[in-house]
Amino acid sequence: SWHFNEGNGDNINDESGNNIESNVEGNVEWDKNEDWNLASDGASSFRFDGQTLIAVPSEEKIVQPEDAITVEAWVFPESLDGWKLILTHWGGAVVGSYHLGVEAGIPKFHINTGQGTAFAAAVEQLNLQEWQHVAGTYDSNTIRLFINGEQVGETGHGGKLKSGDPDFDVIIGSKDTREFNW
Repeated sequence: SWHFNEGNGDNINDESGNNIESNVEGNVEWDKNEDWNLASDGASSFRFDGQTLIAVPSEEKIVQPEDAITVEAWVFPESLDGWKLILTHWGGAVVGSYHLGVEAGIPKFHINTGQGTAFAAAVEQLNLQEWQHVAGTYDSNTIRLFINGEQVGETGHGGKLKSGDPDFDVIIGSKDTREFNW
């Protein structure tokens, strides 16, 4: 769990109690813009500039579950063109275990298991310049996608999560091959 409310420095603190180390690659920019920052208490948000990402090294196995996963994030899209990845355990042509992203503004949650890949997708685009909560869940039977707490997509799919390369880093704001940055 990364809250991105540190406000300064280049360390992103894991709030889960697991003390997972993460590494910022690119520009570290904290934003306290009151026009779009949800927190009214003066907290900050981390700003992804299309070049910056946060890597969680693959040796942190807790971020690579086998049976079920929930991936969620608050996002503030400033552009909806192309692919923009929120959080992934995925590479280039080699698939990983999961990825939560946005394609042409449409949120999607992809899962890879021993039965292949599948995804749940929203029907409508995210809103520009607005905070939205995006969450993908997988319970070994069903992939679900939620926007602002409402289910917007569902796909039946089974099996244990599987990766073509278990050594992929988990990436916030991109994927292991450092493409499709948020």
